[in-house]
Amino acid sequence: MAALSESGKARGPAARRERAELELTSFDARSHDDERRLHRALRRGRAIRRRAHHLLRQLREEGRAVLDAVREGALTRLRPVLMTALVASLGFVPMAIATGSGAEVQRPLATVVIGGILSSTFLTLLLLPVLYAWAENKNKPVTSNTINTP
Repeated sequence: MAALSESGKARGPAARRERAELELTSFDARSHDDERRLHRALRRGRAIRRRAHHLLRQLREEGRAVLDAVREGALTRLRPVLMTALVASLGFVPMAIATGSGAEVQRPLATVVIGGILSSTFLTLLLLPVLYAWAENKNKPVTSNTINTP
């Protein structure tokens, strides 16, 4: 029988090995859950991107100009993207202003996450529509009336 420590836990090499195996098993389960969460997030991201692309294609097929289609697509996505970013950012505010134990680790982490959320929101709402409009205009075929001939 293994000797018990003052805290009531078994001690000795066999008990340490058993505790280490339990820690490894629980770590593997967490990493598997994290993989599944990441996979779901990526699937959602692809679905959102597909819907946005479908909306832009549909607006273009209706005969709208590129800038009008991009503007309407960006305005359609404005509210959901802002609400998601706002909720996620506000969730990290307590970590960002923490002063208790562990705050020296929590504060920088929260600052980085909040900065990432805000920058991705900026990229999604402003830069991506501009890049899409630029790419569409660049792919537009050149017509004979736009070329200046001497």
